[in-house]
Amino acid sequence: MASLLEMLRTRSGFSADAISAERLAAWLRTRARELGCDEAAAAGAALARSDEYARIEAHFAPPETWLFRYPESFELLREFAGQRRGQRVRVLVLGSGGWCEPASIACALRAGGAIPEIEAVDRNAAAMSRPAHFSGIHVRGGIPEWAAGLFVREGERVTPLPEVLDAVAPRIGDILAVAQQHAVSGARFDVVAFRNTAIYLSAGAREAVFGAIASLCGERGMVLVGHSEVQGAAHQLGFRVHGAHGAFALVPGQAASAADSAQRAPARLTAAVPRTVHPAPPRDSADPVAAPSAAPSADPVADPVSALRAAIAGSPSDASLHLRLARLLDQSGDRDGAAECVQRALYLDRFHEDALMLAARLADARGASADAERLRQRALRVHLERMRDGERG
Repeated sequence: MASLLEMLRTRSGFSADAISAERLAAWLRTRARELGCDEAAAAGAALARSDEYARIEAHFAPPETWLFRYPESFELLREFAGQRRGQRVRVLVLGSGGWCEPASIACALRAGGAIPEIEAVDRNAAAMSRPAHFSGIHVRGGIPEWAAGLFVREGERVTPLPEVLDAVAPRIGDILAVAQQHAVSGARFDVVAFRNTAIYLSAGAREAVFGAIASLCGERGMVLVGHSEVQGAAHQLGFRVHGAHGAFALVPGQAASAADSAQRAPARLTAAVPRTVHPAPPRDSADPVAAPSAAPSADPVADPVSALRAAIAGSPSDASLHLRLARLLDQSGDRDGAAECVQRALYLDRFHEDALMLAARLADARGASADAERLRQRALRVHLERMRDGERG
């Protein structure tokens, strides 16, 4: 198992927070029962066979995707296509996790009048080998009215028209290797989508992928990322955040002056275990965890930071725990650590008002005033929406 754990950290680039020996052991026990063998044999199969190894990668970085996730992104793509009506639009989807995102992008570009040419890359061969039929969780957000004519509906199941699927070329491969191959060849793409994957990667792996992506995007192109990845990706790419709210799009060019950018500490993306449903947790009226003492103790009971880390290990999908740890680290002066934790909280629940406000204050502290203002506006919208819900209730 140690060799497998090391491979996940080196070959796949997972961060230490994204994987653990305990979770890997639990997965191997389950897989061993399915294969009718022992855990050592299951680990050996994963080391020897690419399809078994891909299963483990998908377990630690599950494809949290569905049709037209982040609707504002696809509205932006439709507008983007309208400016290139009749032209080919080249798209690279890294870590596609299946057909949902590339098919949605193809629909948006076709609806805008452009000709989509999409390369969808994933290491997991099973991700794109299944038929592109969607139902249940994959259509949870519905299909926009402008895209309805691009699908055939059979009961609860929808299937894209052949011309939509024909625009997508699946490719099985390592996302970094593919991105670097394109960079070396001088390839340029109008759109690069790299969503909700960077959060699982180590700092070195993220830097390498974003470094390649930066050279792939043309001057008039854009990069699409996940909602919790925007600020960190913008720093690493040297791009600015597009003004379309909720699109989570980045475009070439710095939004701030060079002097302002030099004062900013690079935002770091961190791994978190996603959950399917994102209910808005109640606001913390009082934080039951006391501030850390001046001299940290090795005893987890006496050290609230250690106690919270232990609690998070048991409930990694609890956004409120990550927020409480962020507050403690902020109180202790560890602003980088606090920023990482609040990013995890917002990945798990992007509508958490308290997390948005803390993230805004931390952005102010590192000199990113524009980022801070965007976060405060998001928090205000969440607050007003809850007030309206309360009035309706």
